[in-house]
Amino acid sequence: MPSFADAAAVKVLVAASGSLDDMEMLEYIDMHDIAGRASKITGAYRAPGA
Repeated sequence: MPSFADAAAVKVLVAASGSLDDMEMLEYIDMHDIAGRASKITGAYRAPGA
């Protein structure tokens, strides 16, 4: 699918048709990018009560 919105539209269409009772969608994420971003802000986060 070109985008998550396109996949969601297909899910709505399939659900409305009644052909499936349930359909799960998983969005692709880049864990390396997420880990890099988390690494950049590590020093800025303080846990509650710390």
